[in-house]
Amino acid sequence: MNVEVKSKRIKVSTLEQLKKFATIVADTGDFESNAAKMERYQNLVQSAIEYDNKVGSSEREKIEEAMDYLCVSFACEILKIIPACVSTEVDARLSFDTDKSVKKALKLIKLYEDKRVTKERILIKWASCEGIQAAKLLETKHEHVANNDKKKYAPKDDPGVISVTNIYNYYKKFGYNTVVMGASFRNIGKIKALAGCDLLTSVLKELENDDEEIQAHLNVEKAKNEKLEKLTTDEPTFR
Repeated sequence: MNVEVKSKRIKVSTLEQLKKFATIVADTGDFESNAAKMERYQNLVQSAIEYDNKVGSSEREKIEEAMDYLCVSFACEILKIIPACVSTEVDARLSFDTDKSVKKALKLIKLYEDKRVTKERILIKWASCEGIQAAKLLETKHEHVANNDKKKYAPKDDPGVISVTNIYNYYKKFGYNTVVMGASFRNIGKIKALAGCDLLTSVLKELENDDEEIQAHLNVEKAKNEKLEKLTTDEPTFR
């Protein structure tokens, strides 16, 4: 008698699979934009208002102080339910001012430390303009995503995915002591295409509801075998 046994794959969410290949970082942006309107978080909003009255002088300074404090407060709420880290973005208007970018980053870190959150759980995000120099000082990295006139791409052909992949391969091939983060991707197909990247910010809900089997597309050994030449540049060439 012949007995046919069919194995059935146990479905595991894409989020759980992705955790095997990359550190998942909660991006506070979407959370903040919605949570500020929710009644359960009004105490955080009120605390931010009280904080700006203590440290701000002009109306503009008070608003800035309140927003920084609120951003950190929301991130701390996220950190209560995730084991890894959160990312907080430096104001894009400081992109061409290294000193002010560093000052803002240190201020945000201090706000976290006042709430007993250590630097190991914080990622600082900024544009890669003067931010490159600020990153050098704070040993933190955030990648810039390219864009052009084409509106739709297959995940692996997306300019942002290609950019992060190229950066990852270059850094790993030449042994740079820098972690690469794929950030601000809102399409889970693009996030899957970057499985294996050091850090990924993700749309957690969508990944939890998806169970497609995935594999790592980025890894150090593969990067070391890429045919790449080491680049030499200076500030005028960069600009």
